Amino acid sequence: MPAVSSDLWKIGETAAPLPPKVPGLPLLGSALDMRREPSRFLTEMYQRYGPIFRVQLLNREIYVLAGSDANKFTSQLDEEVFTNEVVFAGLRQELGPSFTSGGPEEHRYTRRLVKPAYSRSIALEKTPLLIEIVDEFIDRLEVGQSFEVFPAMQELVVTQLGAMLLDQRPGEYFDDFRRFMLNMLEVYQFSMKPAWMLKLPGYQRARRRSFEMAEKVLAHIRATQPGEDRPESVIDILSRSVDYQGQPFTEAHFLGEAMGPYLAGQDTVAGTLAFICYTVHKYPQVLERIQAELETGFADGIPPANEMRRFEVLHKAIQETMRRYPVATAMPRHAGRTFEFFGFRVPAGVEVFCATSVTHFLPEFYPNPYTFDVDRPRGPSGSFSPYGVGNYACLGAGIADVQLMVTMAALLRRAHFELDPPDYEADLATIPLPNPGRYRLKLAARHP
Repeated sequence: MPAVSSDLWKIGETAAPLPPKVPGLPLLGSALDMRREPSRFLTEMYQRYGPIFRVQLLNREIYVLAGSDANKFTSQLDEEVFTNEVVFAGLRQELGPSFTSGGPEEHRYTRRLVKPAYSRSIALEKTPLLIEIVDEFIDRLEVGQSFEVFPAMQELVVTQLGAMLLDQRPGEYFDDFRRFMLNMLEVYQFSMKPAWMLKLPGYQRARRRSFEMAEKVLAHIRATQPGEDRPESVIDILSRSVDYQGQPFTEAHFLGEAMGPYLAGQDTVAGTLAFICYTVHKYPQVLERIQAELETGFADGIPPANEMRRFEVLHKAIQETMRRYPVATAMPRHAGRTFEFFGFRVPAGVEVFCATSVTHFLPEFYPNPYTFDVDRPRGPSGSFSPYGVGNYACLGAGIADVQLMVTMAALLRRAHFELDPPDYEADLATIPLPNPGRYRLKLAARHP
């Protein structure tokens, strides 16, 4: 295929040099810096080396693209130069075929096919159900009880997604889905643990039970029809469709997609909720403003979901939290083709991080970027990318937006929480994606 180029990049063979490499520790490279606070580290390296550089993470050499031009490049040419196939090969082996793990053509075709099953409108219609699940969580707490926030948000999110998208809550299978997903990410996507960990009895049991729940979901979907009680699911869509090669989807496809909603939001949406719970309780003046608008907004009952954006302070707090504490710091990919970017060569086959969150911390877009400020002006177009960019960006971003807004509104209207301990400072742990660490909230008061 002939080279394709612009002023800043060229697709095709090139004699350009490799990008500069960030110095690191022996054996570890930059692994410790990436683990402590990846967005800050990647931003500092961008400011030092420019929009393309290499980092060593243990035995992996990563090519990093960062900054607004990198985001534009990735957005425009995502599937033309990158592939998810290698990154998700291990997940495909454990989970079965899924549109996220296919090659660019398969991914493009299947993503377009299943997109209606992950529409924002589904979450808007299911707002009462989302709030009901939050109320159930609050009603189980005793006043004065303290709970660890991240796992609690994981269970909330997974329960909401299962009930909303598949008409089936995970119930007793929640811990199995959590272990199944965490171990796969640790071994395959983030190389944090060796592959033999997946042979241990605990993981094998979690995997077996996850598939058991998937079979129950398939039986339920096939025994019912989409309508008022449940929206059209990804299973319904695949059942009447063919794959990108014109063949019927296999039972392995159905099982993999039946587990998707129980796996997808465990670290992304749940981690974001954990950060939002931290920021609004870390800054009492922000919490007071949010509670005042919620008291007015819920005075006559639950408002329609499409009107919840009128909770201006809550919306700004969510947006600012996602800017300051992004969960998706970089999009892991592999170069499907050799290309040149800003005068440096990226060989086909190498591992690439599209560091989309770096623009969140550039002072030309966000003055004092490491300060949490709910009243800061919006940055310019393209500077805020909490769900990634391009055709590999989060398919469920619309659902996640609704879920974040509704869940936080439901939590804060029904209960008054306090940080436990009150002086807790987020440690930005990456286990495996960034979250505010193992902090707790204490239920101080519950409202009707």
